[in-house]
Amino acid sequence: MTRAWLALLLPLVAACGGGAPPPPVEARPFEDPGFVADGDFEMRYGTVLASELPEEVAARHGIERRSDRMVINLSVLQRRGGEVPLPVEAEVAGTWRGLVSEPRTLDFRAVAAHEAVSYLAVVPVVDGEVVMLELRASPPGAKRPLEARITRRHDTR
Repeated sequence: MTRAWLALLLPLVAACGGGAPPPPVEARPFEDPGFVADGDFEMRYGTVLASELPEEVAARHGIERRSDRMVINLSVLQRRGGEVPLPVEAEVAGTWRGLVSEPRTLDFRAVAAHEAVSYLAVVPVVDGEVVMLELRASPPGAKRPLEARITRRHDTR
């Protein structure tokens, strides 16, 4: 390049900020709160590898303790006045899929314990694979279903 071109380009580069680009902004990690709420109702959810369940819990609920199975636990609570939210029964449904698979229906079953009800589903997982879950609960008296879309990734090794 000739000096004349450099003389023309340098002011343009300087006007555009010149020099090195600013450092990238560090992204904050996403933290899933583990629940969704609407009005007086709240749906709480969580996942765990079946192999991480205590033996007595797995046996009580007929779950085989395997590292290639993920257990999804869902419960619905209702707040009445200013009281602590209490578990309620609800119609629950959902789907799960891997990154490249078609959605499959979650087979939830109700589990009663200590005057409370929760819902469990078990799905196969592959080490490190991202699993996408869509969860829905319709408690009696709710204006609309509670819905959550979440992703989970478990190390099975």
